[in-house]
Amino acid sequence: MNADATKIIPCAIYTRKSHTEGLEQEFNSLDAQREAVEKYIESQRGEGLVALPDKYDDGGFTGGNTDRPALQRLMEDVKAGQVGAICVYKVDRLSRSLADFMKLMEVLERHGVSFISVTQHFNTNTSMGRLILNVLLSFAQFEREVISERIRDKIAMTRSKGKNTGGVPPLGYDVVDHKLVANPAEAEAVREIFSRFVECGSTTQVVAELKAKGVRTKAWTTVKGRVRQGKVISKQSLYRMLNNPKYLGQIPHGEKIYPGEHEAIINQDVWDKAHAIFGVNRRERAAVTRPAVPDLLKGILHCGYCGHAMVRSYTKKRSGRTYRYYLCTTAIRQGHAACPVGSIATGEIEAQVTARVRHHLANPVVIGRAAEKARLEADASGIDPETVAKQAVDLESAWEHLFPAEQARLVQLLVQTVHVQNEGLRMAYRESGFAALAGELAVDGAAPPPRPPKGGGGFLEASPLEKEGFSEFVPLRITRRCGRKIIVAVEAPTGGLQRTAAGTTPDGGAASQTSGPNPLVKAIARGFRYREMLDSGQYPSQEAVAAKLGISRSYMSRLIRLTLLAPDIIEAIVTGREPHGLSVDALMQGNYPEDWPGQRVALGFPAAG
Repeated sequence: MNADATKIIPCAIYTRKSHTEGLEQEFNSLDAQREAVEKYIESQRGEGLVALPDKYDDGGFTGGNTDRPALQRLMEDVKAGQVGAICVYKVDRLSRSLADFMKLMEVLERHGVSFISVTQHFNTNTSMGRLILNVLLSFAQFEREVISERIRDKIAMTRSKGKNTGGVPPLGYDVVDHKLVANPAEAEAVREIFSRFVECGSTTQVVAELKAKGVRTKAWTTVKGRVRQGKVISKQSLYRMLNNPKYLGQIPHGEKIYPGEHEAIINQDVWDKAHAIFGVNRRERAAVTRPAVPDLLKGILHCGYCGHAMVRSYTKKRSGRTYRYYLCTTAIRQGHAACPVGSIATGEIEAQVTARVRHHLANPVVIGRAAEKARLEADASGIDPETVAKQAVDLESAWEHLFPAEQARLVQLLVQTVHVQNEGLRMAYRESGFAALAGELAVDGAAPPPRPPKGGGGFLEASPLEKEGFSEFVPLRITRRCGRKIIVAVEAPTGGLQRTAAGTTPDGGAASQTSGPNPLVKAIARGFRYREMLDSGQYPSQEAVAAKLGISRSYMSRLIRLTLLAPDIIEAIVTGREPHGLSVDALMQGNYPEDWPGQRVALGFPAAG
């Protein structure tokens, strides 16, 4: 056939080598593969084959997967229509995995690209070529699996003899002639870490002390000369260190432990004491059952300082009482000293967020505008904003009777993020969530009245739900009591969503203004302040605190007793929903029991839902 009449087929030459050994040579394995393929393409010029100038070379990459830069670039060029055929020296240069190869072939067939192996003499344009390809590829995968098994068996045999098989050496050891050799300075640091953990029994405390001293994980240099700097020791890395049998002079392999040929730097007695502490902690954690109530703030609660997520956790004291709280992930990794927030009691933070959600549900300005937006976007004339707003008020009134799962769903629907700081909460809301809720209420509600005139006034005016990005700052005082962060409301916010840029609320006031605290809120805030002074340990007795404040001990004790009120009672007082006629004198007289249900009955508060 005449070459001029033959269709030109641009051929991409792909080369690969599993190891980097020898690639630094002037003429290496990749060059040899490419030269052989070029000669084949030149011999087939009569068939229209022409080699592309671009090089697709993957040196030091395994054929067991497709995570190779040159291969990925080649497949992008295939999809762009720049390649007519892919030529390789042998089929296993492209892939040693039958599954991966079939996926690659699907892409090639979809774009009309053929595959050619120049030393095995087949072309996927023919049925015989495809049959030979499948046979050769099956053998290539078999060879790869045999090699893997051989390597695993070699590692198992090497470790059974107590020898090091590579990898990052643990802190306390260096690698000399492929053997672990104790590093005197690092070994002493490891012994101090074990001893300190045995003394205090707390990984959190040990991590904080190591960070203060500047102790870091192992710094080492790879075979290729790359320097790996040590990192700050986290709780996870400390757990791995305290459970590494190499410090006992042993070599682990799977579930088996073998005597190692290296020196032990931790004696068996210290090791046993450390792991006895782990056993006690595991039993105590196992005795604490996780709550059936769904995480109300899962995925939306964040630390206001480091920005990391806060996750729900729990602990059980020796008294048998269980405490549940949200914990910053920075504090989990590096200890509480690394984060100003650390942890915060679950009940208190969830009560504050729920109170703000309920406030906005009862706000006809917010819900009315959300219903209007839902009607316009869905082109649904059956959605009436005023009726939906009334439905939302009914929903807020029935909040205590909702299942916890439904309460969690509504909070997740309406609240985008909550950032916790010691000065308060920064809450961002989902405009789309309010619109979705308005649509739900419209479906569940009664038949709507006639649609009001477009552009009418009333509750549709001055609403913030016109753009994305609305938030509010809830000023609170967050203090630590009994090791937990406790929220104390010192100011009652106006409750309006505030526009992040413009600075106005749907209630018509300034976004940053808040109303002053009432006497009940002042009394509770003073009680928490006095308790904080007592818990600080700076004063030897209550009399000393009272003398410092210039008040009587009995007056101070009565105020401190207010901190023992049920969280929902404190939340109701802060948000102005306390029973009519409740006074500071009535609270300070203390004519109510210590148990929370009894407090609600004695003070006239509704029972908790």
